Amino acid sequence: MLLRTLVCFIIIALGNNPNCFSRQKESRFVLTGKVVGRDTGRLILSYISEGGKQVRDTAMLNNGYFSFTGALTEPTAATMEGNLQSPGHYNIYDPNFVVFFLECSKMTMVLKENDYAHAVITGSVTQQENEILQRQLAPALRVLVPLDNEYSKLARLYNSKKDTSAALQLRMDEIIRQVGPLKKEINGIQNNFLANHPDSYVSADILNSWIASESLKGDSAMMYYSMTTKRIRNSLQGQQALIKITSNLKARHAAEKGGIAGVGSQAPDFLLTGTHGKLVKLSSFKRKKYVLLDFWASWCGPCRENTPEIKELYKKYQQKGFEVIVISLDYDRSRWLKVMEKEKLTIWPHTYAGDLSTPKNFARETYGVLEIPQLILIDKEGKIIGRYAGVHDASSGAAVSDELMRCLPK
Repeated sequence: MLLRTLVCFIIIALGNNPNCFSRQKESRFVLTGKVVGRDTGRLILSYISEGGKQVRDTAMLNNGYFSFTGALTEPTAATMEGNLQSPGHYNIYDPNFVVFFLECSKMTMVLKENDYAHAVITGSVTQQENEILQRQLAPALRVLVPLDNEYSKLARLYNSKKDTSAALQLRMDEIIRQVGPLKKEINGIQNNFLANHPDSYVSADILNSWIASESLKGDSAMMYYSMTTKRIRNSLQGQQALIKITSNLKARHAAEKGGIAGVGSQAPDFLLTGTHGKLVKLSSFKRKKYVLLDFWASWCGPCRENTPEIKELYKKYQQKGFEVIVISLDYDRSRWLKVMEKEKLTIWPHTYAGDLSTPKNFARETYGVLEIPQLILIDKEGKIIGRYAGVHDASSGAAVSDELMRCLPK
């Protein structure tokens, strides 16, 4: 499921209808349509109603025709599912499943059996906006979706131990490498859409999905939030985003004031096993080098996307008193070692700290690392002078470089 969450967030967005949002009370929507190629059975419409309530409504087909009515306080994303080919499993790629946008208006929808993805929908301004975004995303998604499906199948085989072969692991690694550029392309398209559509509920959904997946947080999240209009900030999605942003900022400020391994505090010492059994002790670098701790895992695509940038930092500053220590949070130690050797990532110390989900994990309990990627910069006196996290925080490498330029000899 490496990419499934990402793709789901990409295609789920909110609507945009000023008539709907301007009213204090709920307003009604009417959705009528037809399923071409199917005359009987049922359709299930799911959407968010007043106060964030999840609604799941059913309509029976009559000669292929259907009708739904309901109430909304603002535009919202919705899903329509028919005769799923994988019943009992939520599958956004099922041919009889589609995401669209409900508004307080009269809408029509024409579906084709086994091809819901190409539904023809009218009566929704936001659907038109979203279709613009989807056309821009389509080239990348055409490559990303098959990779996601393949990775999910391989991961199930690997996690169930039905296949732990080197060939399977190599293919999983190759998929991760292929996904990196696609994710950057998708993020760029979404960034541009948000900047050019600050009053769109589609933009609100993009923002909230980034925050929910913890790929955007802190000051970066607040910057994107501030780009949207007052109407969007006051929407349900906007309010949810603000709550999460505020919570994250409070947690970060608490850490900076002396929480677990916060900025300004002494970095906790550690002794971890590196590749080939070599022990790595943090305090051995004290008064000798600036140290960048890179909390990482071979299965973490964003972590591996950061590697080229860290290599550049290492190449630029290593001779001036800079060292990198990678702390792996891999589930499987043997797979971690294979990736290290295959990709020649042993130019700096690599250590293994175990799975982040284990009850007593070093990274979480000692350094307060709850998600990866995460970088922690330590000065020669062993004091933490920077913490950087998040997939969308493209400034992390630049921030580390700026700090090193300021502190290290010219």
